[in-house]
Amino acid sequence: MIKIKDPRQPELFDRFSELLGPSAYKRMKNGWHGCFRECILYLLSVVVEKFSDNFSTLTGPETKELFSMAGLMVIKDFFNWSHVEAMDRYNADLTIQYALNIDQGVEISRATYFRYQKLFREEELGRLVMRKVTDELLQKANVDISKQRLDSTHVFSNMAVFSRRRLIHHTIYAFLVQLKRRQRPEYEALQEALRNRYSSDDGWCFAENSPMLTLHYGNRKATAEEQLGYDLRHLLERFHADAEISNGTKYKIMRQVFNEQFADDGQPQLKKNPGGKVLVNPSDPDAEIGHKGAGYQVQIMQTYGEENEVQMITNVLPQGASASDMDSLKTMVDMSIESGTKPEKGLTDAGYGSDDNVCYAKEKGIELIAPTTGKKKGQLGLEECVLDELNRIERCPAGKRPMKSRFDHDKGKGYALFFRDVCEKCPHKANCPVQKYGKHNYKWEYDAVKLRLRERRLHERTPEFKSEYRPRGGIEALNGNLKQNTALRRLRCRGKTAVYTAIYTIAAMHNIMQYAAYCLKTGKAFIWEELAVVFRLLWGRIAELSGFWRLNADDFRSWNIFYGQVRFFLYLPVFRKAGL
Repeated sequence: MIKIKDPRQPELFDRFSELLGPSAYKRMKNGWHGCFRECILYLLSVVVEKFSDNFSTLTGPETKELFSMAGLMVIKDFFNWSHVEAMDRYNADLTIQYALNIDQGVEISRATYFRYQKLFREEELGRLVMRKVTDELLQKANVDISKQRLDSTHVFSNMAVFSRRRLIHHTIYAFLVQLKRRQRPEYEALQEALRNRYSSDDGWCFAENSPMLTLHYGNRKATAEEQLGYDLRHLLERFHADAEISNGTKYKIMRQVFNEQFADDGQPQLKKNPGGKVLVNPSDPDAEIGHKGAGYQVQIMQTYGEENEVQMITNVLPQGASASDMDSLKTMVDMSIESGTKPEKGLTDAGYGSDDNVCYAKEKGIELIAPTTGKKKGQLGLEECVLDELNRIERCPAGKRPMKSRFDHDKGKGYALFFRDVCEKCPHKANCPVQKYGKHNYKWEYDAVKLRLRERRLHERTPEFKSEYRPRGGIEALNGNLKQNTALRRLRCRGKTAVYTAIYTIAAMHNIMQYAAYCLKTGKAFIWEELAVVFRLLWGRIAELSGFWRLNADDFRSWNIFYGQVRFFLYLPVFRKAGL
């Protein structure tokens, strides 16, 4: 049977005030615990509904209180709790029990914890929680979302980071362990030298040469990479016809690693660059490798308005580590529009600042401010030229006039022709983009894209741009704070589903902490803010129950909740007088 306790229903008697000292109780009530209990817990109804779908409303033992379990799933990753720590906090920590509105004497077991965690991850409830909580808190804290900044940060999952050699060795080792356990005769039929190479120690695979002579490489000592490739191919060819072995997980992983890491032209050679979307560890097959390392990354959008008391995360996008920042901007823009958090002005680093991205953002009503890319140090461009009102080149960077200059506004293309003697004697020729045109001339070609880049680069040199771009550095502080004070640097889970869920809940909890800080700054109390909600609920319940002669069992349950809320409303003057 389903057990749900409405978190908006206040209690007349507070056991926590009796069990904690006055100062500890006040800090708990005015801190994030009070914020979570009074403002956040009832927002998790979307999680409770999903949990309820997996239980019967009439039969079976009573579930744990679903709002408290939903809250536990949200906060555990932010504080980097193991499953044992999370259970202990739920069962014995008074502050967590207060935040989750847990009744006295309630406990959860290991099986219960993992069951709810599995439901939370499989239903992708972390994303729903992040969106619901963020939308609510942005409104409550009066956060100005017209100015936002975007950046990505790397996230490690709970896995070992292998080098390529160690990955191949580990893959073969894991296959042979499974083969020895399930097909002992097949394992013993392998060469003893091969079995010994992958018995346990992998130190030899980091040597320059392998410790054995190999006839298949011309009776010379093979390199470690050659030996790993030969052994891997040998095992794949030997067992590919055995359906029982080739359908096993370890064999499939071994085949994937060989296809990704080796080029086989009669003799397997390790690829120079296998790409980013390759297996980096069999324990986390969803992880990828990018320029920041192996694992995952997350795109984060954060407000930066000067009028905001606190800044909050508006959107997050978990990705594999090989994802490109340049390709992610359009997705983030679309996400902000869909969620109703579209900014008017966005700050990013140069990794997002392509002309295509700037134009796309402009089409969506966003002014994207980012440094330009694509120009090497010392290279000359249109910004060093003098152009007339028709976008024709009047003077080159050396101050020389072209013999002919044209720009077609319909096609968005232009060019300037210079005499050969002018360009060949120019001291800037090595860094100039002009190309030889015929026997006697040089030609400088450009288009509308390069004209737009020219405008941006000229603007970047102004003090106004530097002042406007300065707040972008604040998101680096956010990334550092999340990695230093939460589990975002290295999560306790692995696998795409678990990692993405943890990223979403960490972002949601960050916003909750920011809202608690906002209330402390402004002196805003959590409990009195919710009185309007209770008041509306009272009058709505009176209207619903006005035809009391048609009550059923569910209505009686609703009436009990309503009675408790009426009782609280009647005692409200007493509470205020007592300073509660």
